[in-house]
Amino acid sequence: MEKYDNAGVSRFEALNGYRALANDYLMELEPLLNEYEEGEQLLKERDFGYAFIQPNYEILKSSNNAFGTKVRIHHKNDSETIANQEPPTKQIRLVGLESIWNTPDPLVTQLDIGQKHNNPIESSRPVTIRDQFSVRTTDKFIREMNMFLSDIGFELKPEEDKPPHQI
Repeated sequence: MEKYDNAGVSRFEALNGYRALANDYLMELEPLLNEYEEGEQLLKERDFGYAFIQPNYEILKSSNNAFGTKVRIHHKNDSETIANQEPPTKQIRLVGLESIWNTPDPLVTQLDIGQKHNNPIESSRPVTIRDQFSVRTTDKFIREMNMFLSDIGFELKPEEDKPPHQI
């Protein structure tokens, strides 16, 4: 399992946690978003691009022969496959902040990976891929929520003349 940091957290676990934080933040903001036209547009219509579900793999060897290009792929946490090309990436359209709720969590797809013709012994096989929003995608969601709060006057404005709270 690929480790994300020294705490022993995988990349997938870290991204799951980050998405959960964005989800909680959106749950808190939803009533306020629904009170403003620009908030409703942000919640339901804003284009956030795509989330990508990409197999976690490394190319071990690529070669050309009479049957075309063969790619030997090692699927991390899985096995090795011979394929005619690199594994495909699936994309999911993200429309509105509600994509955080409306997009499966985690992102899951099943891809047929492997050689599909030329050699009946080597055939494709389904591989289930689980992934999560990238940090960049989740950052976009959170920044838009913060910008919305700022636009409606909810930005933090510390008052310098007051003493700090006593504990």
